[in-house]
Amino acid sequence: MADHYVPDVPTYFGRVSSAQIVSALCEAKGTPAAPAWSRMKKAELAALAAREVAGTGWLPEVLRARDPVPDELHDAA
Repeated sequence: MADHYVPDVPTYFGRVSSAQIVSALCEAKGTPAAPAWSRMKKAELAALAAREVAGTGWLPEVLRARDPVPDELHDAA
């Protein structure tokens, strides 16, 4: 899915809360939240997130592939 969709302001970051944007930034960058992020207006934060996440392959959780085989069946094989 990451080959076909890149989260940006109109399609993702502009539609979620500031807390979700900060969480996405932390996850995509693998770093703790920068103090400045909490002081940014949502539009500025969304634009920053779109720039920072581009090229990382990060996807919102709902778009990530899930393992179709439950963990308990992995152990039985």
